Amino acid sequence: MTDLAVLPELPKLDARIPRWELHSLRERGCPICRRAAAPVLRRPDGLPISHCADCALWYVSGMPAEAEIHAMYQGYWFDHRPKALDAAGARAIVAAARQSVDLKIQRLMALMGGLAGSLVLEVGAGRGEFLATVRHAGARVVGNEISGEACEFLEGALQIPVVRGELADVEWRFGAPDVIVMNDLVEHPIDPFRLLSRAVRLLRPGGRLVIWTPNGGAAGQDAASAAEWVGFRVDLEHLQYYSARTIQVLAGLWGLHIDHLETTGYPGLDGIDRLPGKVEEHAGGGLRRAVGAVVRRVAPWIPEARRIAREMRRPRCAGSYHLFAILRKP
Repeated sequence: MTDLAVLPELPKLDARIPRWELHSLRERGCPICRRAAAPVLRRPDGLPISHCADCALWYVSGMPAEAEIHAMYQGYWFDHRPKALDAAGARAIVAAARQSVDLKIQRLMALMGGLAGSLVLEVGAGRGEFLATVRHAGARVVGNEISGEACEFLEGALQIPVVRGELADVEWRFGAPDVIVMNDLVEHPIDPFRLLSRAVRLLRPGGRLVIWTPNGGAAGQDAASAAEWVGFRVDLEHLQYYSARTIQVLAGLWGLHIDHLETTGYPGLDGIDRLPGKVEEHAGGGLRRAVGAVVRRVAPWIPEARRIAREMRRPRCAGSYHLFAILRKP
């Protein structure tokens, strides 16, 4: 592997910087075509970044040990992205689902004529905000997660069935999904091509694959333009960055039709330079510290519901930070 010390390192921005064992990185090729490209810079966490001209994406080309990466996602919602995983958090999500105006759901409903009765699988379902919203629209929902605490919350608090583990490896018993959604997911896996291939196989004919991910196309194609893109300085658990051209490459490989493809929105940078407060694993810990005593007695989930609803309603008609694609299986 290239001597990392000779590569320029981007300045820090996100306070959540993983502490990888940099002395044991292994070389990694493009996650789609597997061809190797020389790294051109280092992120603030020290990991090298390369660009694949054929697949039009940036990717981490010096990979930490898989055990390190998997360990990050156990406790992810307590430490790395602390959220309330309790009854109050569940009530907030359900309340926000009734008010949500989500761009992805709007586009899906326009293409499909509604979601009532459709089977929707979300891979990397997290706390279930998206699934709660499509369930409110009449869909049948299933989540897939590798985070143990997220699985327990989805099943116990939101009553959403969950398939635990990597989708590429698990047994599937729910029938062919009408829609498979990957919200801020495809940038995370060590082997995203294997994951996406399994998703395409699972989809029913005519089913849709929805991808929402940071738009690596905004980083350009060389070190000078890449160094200016904020995406390499935030969310440092990301391992690859797709462009609109990457989506076209993937669609061509699997014979999928592109129903929708756009770039939109802005990164959420508010408070990103500060480490988040830890959420305790017992019920209600983080939320009770965040709201006043009177609100706690009356309805501790109201502030969180308002926050979720505001985020889902945020205008997405400008900007280019997110890449949004809907692909249809023939």
